[in-house]
Amino acid sequence: MECDVTGGDPEPEVTWSKDGVAVSPGASGVHALRLSAAVVEHAGSYVCTAENVAGVARKRFRLRVSGTFWSSSISPVKRDIHSTHYN
Repeated sequence: MECDVTGGDPEPEVTWSKDGVAVSPGASGVHALRLSAAVVEHAGSYVCTAENVAGVARKRFRLRVSGTFWSSSISPVKRDIHSTHYN
């Protein structure tokens, strides 16, 4: 999920949250939240917030993860991942 933050004076502080709880994108100055292997627990509503003295801007995402997963005693079944941007 990418949060396009360009310009701003002073440069905006960018934060991420999932279902209202702060999360870290993993690297300072990175305006993208990447999941290398999505699991059902990653599903939810994500918000990227860019804020400085001039104001606040937000970009919202809804991530759905569905399907079943590998298990040593269960046959593998399809997993679908969907990310939707909404305002």
